[in-house]
Amino acid sequence: MLDIEQRMFYLMLSATEGQKFATSMGYATPSEDVQELEIMDVLSRWMMVSKSGLFDEITEAAHWFVEFLEKTDKINSPPDDFVNALTVFAIALINKMLENGLVGLIVSEETLEELEGIQEYE
Repeated sequence: MLDIEQRMFYLMLSATEGQKFATSMGYATPSEDVQELEIMDVLSRWMMVSKSGLFDEITEAAHWFVEFLEKTDKINSPPDDFVNALTVFAIALINKMLENGLVGLIVSEETLEELEGIQEYE
């Protein structure tokens, strides 16, 4: 399943360039019919993100994050540091969207039990 998720990630980077991105990352180029379907799928997902207000939230957070990277001189960080920076950005962004009621979070029973255990410990 990870390969499918990763390929979709590359496709989602751009409706027009996604196929090229996926191919450059080692994925086989599908038939033209499949490419057309994938492009339409990506376009519909982008439209959903845009119409829901998520795009605006993400764009605003991205601008804030770039300001942070510039002011803390982290924009030219080594790859591992940049991965960490993107990870914390994603967490902050998800929290922003949760707080604004734009997305919901489904948590597994196991995670809920772990969280309850932590709260009881505190």
